[in-house]
Amino acid sequence: NCIQPSNVQKKVSFHIAEFQHYARQPGDNPSVSAGVALSLGWEVLDVQVFSIDEYERQVGVTPARRYTRKELALSREEREQLLHEDWGCSLQELFDASEISREAKQKRIETLILLRKPRLRRFD
Repeated sequence: NCIQPSNVQKKVSFHIAEFQHYARQPGDNPSVSAGVALSLGWEVLDVQVFSIDEYERQVGVTPARRYTRKELALSREEREQLLHEDWGCSLQELFDASEISREAKQKRIETLILLRKPRLRRFD
């Protein structure tokens, strides 16, 4: 156990805020209810760097309201429109990603079924 003196003040400070914007692409998340999932790619499209003072002037110093899961969820049609019309993914890419998600979801279901089955034990 490390004992610290009671008069030591802990302090953290930041000088800049850096935001990286990544490419968006069709994903393979099996948790998507229907259609294709959205994923971030590895490619960094843009980087924005702000001083903390500048950032706080732009967004304000009060914490932003957190969105609920329901507010963040997109319908199948909204995801497909974003991927195809706004981000330039081909219909074939959307179909392929949707099939990969569907197959992963099926494997997940099969695994859950197997985990629920009672296992036979060998008694010697």
